[in-house]
Amino acid sequence: MSLESMKKMREEIAIKLAEINKMAQDVFREEANKVFKKHPELVSFSWKQYTPYFMDGDPCVFSSYKDSPAVTVKHLNGEEVMADCYTSDYTGPEEDMPKFINDIVGSVIQLLSNFEDDDVEQMFGDHTEVIVTATEITNEEYDHD
Repeated sequence: MSLESMKKMREEIAIKLAEINKMAQDVFREEANKVFKKHPELVSFSWKQYTPYFMDGDPCVFSSYKDSPAVTVKHLNGEEVMADCYTSDYTGPEEDMPKFINDIVGSVIQLLSNFEDDDVEQMFGDHTEVIVTATEITNEEYDHD
């Protein structure tokens, strides 16, 4: 193994990582479109992801909070309402939370669970809130301190 071999291998790895990132973006968009088609009431979903600035002496490591997304749906009365991953624990009046919300939130969480933190960091960056609608994916800077 030579220095040139090592440099060549690093270049090959960089090319493969770029290919994987592109594939992950394409697959994410395709699978998100399926969720929006399955649930026409779904308006958007989002999550935050960042590397903390301080962890009380522990290493600061990137994390995505895609396991608890914010989900916006069109309520039966036509208004947009926020749902979240805790709707399965909902104990309020049945008429305040249509049953379809649990299905929508479950579909969003299932989609997001297919992507590792490394995937979403490469796709969307650090210190950001990722917002997904049926027509676009946007990032907004997220100040977590």
